[in-house]
Amino acid sequence: GMMFVAGILNIPNMIYYHSPTYSFKTENSGGIFLKASAICHDQTWEACPDCSYKDWNKFPVTHARYAYEDINGTRLHFTKINDCPIASSVAYWAYASIIFVVACIYLLDHVTKQKELDFDAAQQTATDYALEVENPPTDARDPEEWKAFFDQFGKVTCLTIALDNEEVTQRLLERRKLLVKLANMQPAGVEIDPKDLDKAVKTANPQGLMGLIFGTPEKVKAQIEEIEEEIKQVAEERTPDNPFDVSEVFVIFETEHAERAAYKNLVVPGRDVEEQNITAIPKNYVFRGNWVLNLIEPPEPSSVRWMDLDESAGFKFRRRVYTSLITLVFIILFCLFIVWVRGNFGPVYAAFAVTGINSSAPVICRIITYLEAHERQGLWESSLYIKITALIWMTSTIITALISPFVNTLDNQKRSLIPSMHAIFLADLYISPLIQLADIPGFFKKHFLGPRAPDQRRMNAFFKGTEYQLSARYTDMTKVLFMTFYYAFIFPAGWLIAGLTLSIHYWVDKFCLLRIWAPAPLLDNSIAKMSRRYFFSSALAVFVVMMTFNYASFPFDNACPLNTTIPAEYAGTHTITLNTGENLTIVLDPTDIAYEYCRQDFLRYKPIPPLPVPASQPADSKWMSPAQNFTVVYAWTAVAVIGYVCMLYMRDFWDKINNYYLAPPRPPDKPHPEMFFSQVKEIFGYVPQAVIPGTLYPTLLCDISGIDQELVGWEDPSDPDKITHNAIYDVPGLVRDDKNSLFSIVKHWPPDDEEESDEEEYEEDEHE
Repeated sequence: GMMFVAGILNIPNMIYYHSPTYSFKTENSGGIFLKASAICHDQTWEACPDCSYKDWNKFPVTHARYAYEDINGTRLHFTKINDCPIASSVAYWAYASIIFVVACIYLLDHVTKQKELDFDAAQQTATDYALEVENPPTDARDPEEWKAFFDQFGKVTCLTIALDNEEVTQRLLERRKLLVKLANMQPAGVEIDPKDLDKAVKTANPQGLMGLIFGTPEKVKAQIEEIEEEIKQVAEERTPDNPFDVSEVFVIFETEHAERAAYKNLVVPGRDVEEQNITAIPKNYVFRGNWVLNLIEPPEPSSVRWMDLDESAGFKFRRRVYTSLITLVFIILFCLFIVWVRGNFGPVYAAFAVTGINSSAPVICRIITYLEAHERQGLWESSLYIKITALIWMTSTIITALISPFVNTLDNQKRSLIPSMHAIFLADLYISPLIQLADIPGFFKKHFLGPRAPDQRRMNAFFKGTEYQLSARYTDMTKVLFMTFYYAFIFPAGWLIAGLTLSIHYWVDKFCLLRIWAPAPLLDNSIAKMSRRYFFSSALAVFVVMMTFNYASFPFDNACPLNTTIPAEYAGTHTITLNTGENLTIVLDPTDIAYEYCRQDFLRYKPIPPLPVPASQPADSKWMSPAQNFTVVYAWTAVAVIGYVCMLYMRDFWDKINNYYLAPPRPPDKPHPEMFFSQVKEIFGYVPQAVIPGTLYPTLLCDISGIDQELVGWEDPSDPDKITHNAIYDVPGLVRDDKNSLFSIVKHWPPDDEEESDEEEYEEDEHE
């Protein structure tokens, strides 16, 4: 809606750009959208006595604006100017769109925040009843000890003690991946017995060339046996005197009231946690009498990345540095590829290349982001969001502007800026949704591999649906916004194209969500917050800045009129030589104004002037017309918007400082005090598990024999107890008691009717 309304506000500008007042020659405009752009067809060659060929050697190089004529040993210089005047009304209507967009994004920020709170209040989730301990004592592996501590705030229903046991769980998962690989080598109807791998090797189909690439059954069997030996060795080393450390603890209360009471009384400033200041809270709230806990609200159970909980902050930082450098390399390579395609095949094929890169960017960035460690899926998605956005913003918008010569901005040549961006806009409107709907990988799996699968298990694996990331969906939206904002002044029709594009993307995403994509884990609002605070605000700042600089840069020809007429030798008819070697005949009148070379692109000044206003023009080079005096208003508006954006950026930093010295704010109370965790069937417990590609169900990484099976979050009708899905039984000797457990510990204390009644009475007393 915002894009369409902004487009309507810019209709007067589109009409003006298409009118004879702006550009009398409108032939070969190339379509309705280009006709409504700032492309200038009224271009003339004028005398430029002080110009030289070297003036146009600055990057990006172009000599299309320079010509010369040699007469009796004297070289006369000429330059091509854009004779398309900018009107004050264009600035006024464009400024109206600035005010409208700024107001919309400001309101969007506040409305979205309120909607998030309303949705959170209306939806019952596990996080409403749960708290996460980020700094438990490394030896606190007794569930009863934790229960006794938190029971002072209300009944504890479920508790998960996550161990730093990646040494064993990572190997167990790798073993299961190899078993899936070996099972996929079997003929139809043959199921492998993990305890009899020799038989599985004998019954496997001949692999031929595939065996050389992916491994033979014998090699897979050897790898499985090697991993089993490593697991047994780790298990032997982990004795009661050398157990795995506790990394995180998840506590689920029976009521929201108990969870809020614990949060209110136990949360302290970060500095007190770091210094373990036991005087910061009452003594009975200090765990073991000497340990200050660091409590946070956990993510949804399906959003916990159990294999990354134990990674150190230093390890996570190093991995993010590595992945950022890898992403930067891909950005550079893709930009070079786009430059090559544009230079050799033109902007239409470059637009196809951009669309292809945009479609493949989520896959590439997802592979890169898999190298990182994140405790929550929401944080992982946020990191992926940053990479995809940086890559797509750069390849779809910024690189085109960087490699397009400034003086070609208003040209109608196929490699000029506006036609190039027009092609990218249309490709994003048509091609991107078609690629998404085609779902080529999913179509191939469902209609080619699936029907040819040798058995039901393998066929089911091909019908799980295409995996998607919420971060990629946000990127599609911000990419369209960014392109529109960046070129809004010279391509106002982009507003309407963007509105149509976003509408199509919405319906295509909705269809894919219901018909094509696989279910995604529940996420928190990390991506939404990041998008509002950083990407929307950054796009807004770029929008106002580029509107200001584009307005100040008219007429985009690097030619400034002098206060004198042309010298006598320039009057008359001339046969000038263009940069292509072609000759062109022009006629100059003695009363014509002479021109000089001047740089109209403030962004390439060193240093860049703080305000691109008439007063910032060089004293001897003036090009701005009286219609551009309104740039002063634009410039100060840009300053105000940049200040607002910087304030948003600083908010996170301020929040961290505030949380370090002052306790974080208590989350808002929920409107369901009468609801009990055990009564809500749609929410689950924190049960460590991981997903292995090629399997229909997750792999469990803990003992669940003592908990309600509904807490796991999924059911397998053929295995109600989920024994075959639990990795702790894969190798003999791994299952031990809680005090010497190799795996994370999950305990469940279901309430009886009497306990629920006591909880209700306790809450009523508290409210009174």
